[in-house]
Amino acid sequence: RAIKLVVSDRHSTLERLKKEYRHLVQIPDHPNVVKVLDADVLPGSKGSQIPFMVFEYVEGADVGDMILQRLLAPEDALELGKQVIEGLVHLHHEGFHHCDIKPRNLLWTQKGAKIIDFNVSVRADDKEARGGGSRRYLPPDFDPEVTPHNGERADRDLYALGLTLYEALTWR
Repeated sequence: RAIKLVVSDRHSTLERLKKEYRHLVQIPDHPNVVKVLDADVLPGSKGSQIPFMVFEYVEGADVGDMILQRLLAPEDALELGKQVIEGLVHLHHEGFHHCDIKPRNLLWTQKGAKIIDFNVSVRADDKEARGGGSRRYLPPDFDPEVTPHNGERADRDLYALGLTLYEALTWR
């Protein structure tokens, strides 16, 4: 198992944890999406709570590191793209948008690519969630003040994957 403690921005994350991660644990297994096993809070000092998530442990390489080290051949980038698309189709079909696809949120394993880190993911039925993401991987027309519809959320995931694949092919 892998455990992620949310030690910064924990106050706004706590409500999201209660809503969304409880749904994420219900998503059926998929070979290209890390399995979320549990999410809860640990008691902290002075009555505070520290959110945490438990994931399956996945042995693999950070795609961001692989890009920096120029380890991905063009055929690897193509395979990465195919597998991440399969994972995104699964997530979108299950009613989730990742909202932060980028090299550092992808692992390259012996069995293929895995999407990890659902920190800013949103449920399709959450009409108020804006999502988030790393600014570098957001479309140029992204407006953080506007609540996107699900098609725009899916487009964000695909746009970010496109940039990720560009980096994988060009190493920059």
